[in-house]
Amino acid sequence: MATTFKSKDEIIAQIDFVDYALSNGYKIDKVKTTQNWIKLENPTTKDRILVKAKANTYSNVDNDRDKGDIISFVGNRISGTVSVDKSNEAFYKSLVKLNEFFGNYINQGKSEAILDKDKYLKKKETLHSLQDKAWNHKPIEDYSFLTNERKISLNVLKLPLFEDKIFNTYFRLDNGHIITNVAFGLSSGEELKGLEVRNSKQKSILGDHENAFFTNTKGMDKIDGVFYGESGIDVASYIELLYANPSFDRSKNYCFLSFSGNLYDSKIKNIIDQISTLPLIPDCKFVSITDNDFDKLESKKPGKNYDVLFTASLVNKFITPVEFTSNDTFYNFTFTKKEDLNIENIRSVFEQQANNIDNNFTAENRFGKYVVVKENEASITLNIPKSIDLDQTNFKELLKELKAERLYIPHKPVHSNDWNEELQRRKDITAEKKKEMPKLDKVKSYGRKI
Repeated sequence: MATTFKSKDEIIAQIDFVDYALSNGYKIDKVKTTQNWIKLENPTTKDRILVKAKANTYSNVDNDRDKGDIISFVGNRISGTVSVDKSNEAFYKSLVKLNEFFGNYINQGKSEAILDKDKYLKKKETLHSLQDKAWNHKPIEDYSFLTNERKISLNVLKLPLFEDKIFNTYFRLDNGHIITNVAFGLSSGEELKGLEVRNSKQKSILGDHENAFFTNTKGMDKIDGVFYGESGIDVASYIELLYANPSFDRSKNYCFLSFSGNLYDSKIKNIIDQISTLPLIPDCKFVSITDNDFDKLESKKPGKNYDVLFTASLVNKFITPVEFTSNDTFYNFTFTKKEDLNIENIRSVFEQQANNIDNNFTAENRFGKYVVVKENEASITLNIPKSIDLDQTNFKELLKELKAERLYIPHKPVHSNDWNEELQRRKDITAEKKKEMPKLDKVKSYGRKI
């Protein structure tokens, strides 16, 4: 306990007005609190005050005579109700009361209410400072969503791969509550174009939807492999598992990316263009770490759709011209014939696929499961069915014939849907059931909701 009696000036300088009020039953009105004034109300006495935090002064909402510093605040409430009292007796009693509080204030840990206030005001100040900055973001300080809820190691998140690539964003709800999000940067070269924003209740894209999340490749003079997934969280989870594997070769350089949303032509072009600027070795491998979902009835795109679409674009960029389309039944590939393209071998691959279908499915269940091969003088078109797993279509064998097998190396979690679930399973943590994410219009930007 403090042993010396504190003077008025010492009290005013060393006791935070809001801390004192919170310790005496007052609550912050987060809806009506502004950057300059903190509104507090005592639910029991109905006393309502505005505190100017930087000046450590207050004014009463309902009584314009009740105002001043913390000494006046306590002195005007000595009787238990608000009564403006400027007597020496009230002044002395308030000093005694505040000295008693001061001993506890400096010698005990902060109460939960005060800790919550500190957190709230820090977020509010951060959000205010970012009002003129797109998406209200800054370099990450609060990792709690990733470490506590997604169980990703902080050591992994602080690897050079993630340097300058992860952010916090802030927005305020209608009830005044300020949300802190984690965000993975969507970039084009060194320029930040948008954010893949995540918290426990939602995910959304701020800024440009046309770009992807790339891990840091600064200082890499060559890249041996590119891993691609569907979210920044899956990428981080996969990296943790990869680095824990004793056979993983850390002497090689890898780039990890996430699509951070759906794939479509213009977005794929941006991603492929950016990949093309990286120092890829001639036999650079592309590893799919997309989700393990397949042919679900709901609107979510199945993971293999990303694999086929992205692989087609890689083949078109690095091997041979290819056109890709799709319909309800097939993925359609049209390859330009080249001298080294062995058409007979391709036919043989899909004859084998047809035999597998005949052997594994009854006659009534075979419809729409065969690869259809169409050929003309200039090109060959393959219609690859959507109704069976990609491996059952001999897709990898096709890529081998095209000398493109390095462009599709699937690595899916065996026992779960995605790599974050797999990470938690391997840590013997029961993964939380996935929450239904609210559908958000693309134009909505929570990062700008001030």
